[in-house]
Amino acid sequence: MLSFDTPTHRFHLRAAAVIRQGPRVLLHRLETDTFWALPGGRVEPGVEAW
Repeated sequence: MLSFDTPTHRFHLRAAAVIRQGPRVLLHRLETDTFWALPGGRVEPGVEAW
């Protein structure tokens, strides 16, 4: 996971994707969450961006 510290915070780099099919957008939610989110996750060193 790519992360670094600043004098007041720890920063974790994450990526997300917006995936559309016509008027629909892909979202996901864990059963225990009360919110929906875009698919994505942590960025690892060496992972290529498209």
